Amino acid sequence: MAKYLASAGTLGLWEHIRPPLLPFLLSVGELVGNAIFFNFVLQVLLSLGCCIFTFLIAKHHFSARAGIFAFILVSWSSIFFFLTSQAYTEILAVFFILLGYLLYLKKYFFSSGLSLGLAFLAKFPSGMFFLIFLLILFFTFRSHFFVPSLFLSAGFFLPLLPYFLLNFIFYGSIVLPFVEGNNVIHQVLGCNTLFKKSWWYYVEALWHAQPLLYLSVIGFFLSFKKLFKKLYSKQIIFKHLLASRNSKGEIDVRKIVAFAMRKNGILILSFVVPLVYFTALPCKDERYILFFLPFIALFAGEGIAWITQGIKKSFCGVAILILFVSILFAHADVHERAVLSKNSSEDQVAHLFSEEHFSGTLLTTHPRLATLHQGRVVTAYYPVYNNTLALQLLDTLLVLSQNNEHFIVYLDTCSGGMICPLWDAQCSAMNQEIFSFVKKNTKLIYQEETPRCTYLLGKSV
Repeated sequence: MAKYLASAGTLGLWEHIRPPLLPFLLSVGELVGNAIFFNFVLQVLLSLGCCIFTFLIAKHHFSARAGIFAFILVSWSSIFFFLTSQAYTEILAVFFILLGYLLYLKKYFFSSGLSLGLAFLAKFPSGMFFLIFLLILFFTFRSHFFVPSLFLSAGFFLPLLPYFLLNFIFYGSIVLPFVEGNNVIHQVLGCNTLFKKSWWYYVEALWHAQPLLYLSVIGFFLSFKKLFKKLYSKQIIFKHLLASRNSKGEIDVRKIVAFAMRKNGILILSFVVPLVYFTALPCKDERYILFFLPFIALFAGEGIAWITQGIKKSFCGVAILILFVSILFAHADVHERAVLSKNSSEDQVAHLFSEEHFSGTLLTTHPRLATLHQGRVVTAYYPVYNNTLALQLLDTLLVLSQNNEHFIVYLDTCSGGMICPLWDAQCSAMNQEIFSFVKKNTKLIYQEETPRCTYLLGKSV
């Protein structure tokens, strides 16, 4: 998508259901001629920013000691460390979410909304934090809710207006990417069927990411203990409980809840809401952990700070020990993650494709080759592969072949998008025709078959 933007649509591809902010930023790297290095530098800087923001938020809610531990836990969580070198949108989104959180704490509501708007353009589910902040504003300001919420909303929608306008111009609807993106999430077979995860997937994934995060249970307990202690102290009893009586002399529970929300609501909801949301999605991915990782790290940092509170003179030694243990846990998982994420078949296809220096039409069922191709790209997997897309792919192959046009085709039934729905027998039949056509009418550059996957790269003769 970055190549598409940098070339004004002549190269690369455009997938309208994907958020545009990261491709827009990476298009700068395409223009300067080194997109890979530009992405690496950008991701490292964003990751560092996420860690610093986590420290500052922990310092605000708890202490600098808890902030240092939270910094260590985030930076040395295996999934966070792994994504630092990848071109995914999650770190960019989390960067703006945490920045918006800090700005909210400082009551810079317009700037906070602006940061959340950019987070939304990096990853659409980030919009849930805008709703969380609005809810907390309601409990915090109550009768004066309108003005701060107006500033927050104005900042949030400012970067979204051009995006909505372009959606209307090009697609005829401002919400089309969200509607079709939601359909893809519920229909894509990769994570919904072939690699379906259990509902407790994220709880288990946190253990692999960084076992010390489980100490957040202590941080949660301490936070609620402090809240209830403050709530039921003499000052709070007279100031809030007695003042919360309604006209019948009964205690108004809503006002008690409002008090609790004003104290710790934003921190608790910023962890609970994304966890519940992503757990409820049928399509689960370890990358989504990043949306609640910094907040659970805050509570874990507070838990570690409480455990080590008696060790005051050798705090540096404790911090170094926690750092060492975190690196030890993360290193093993990062190494395993790197091995599992490596696909030798895909790498071989990409290598052979690069050696061809092909400039004709590329028909592909996987986006990876589109990043290497310097010509027209036809995506056969987008948005959801079914009998309709299979028929379009076969028709395109027939037309190109009949017109004697140069083309290269890549078919991938594994990690690519050429996976038919289990109920779509017509799609499976069309796939057999496509493979048969490619094998008979192209020069095969690469072919590999496993019990579950088939890789095929061929070019016109």
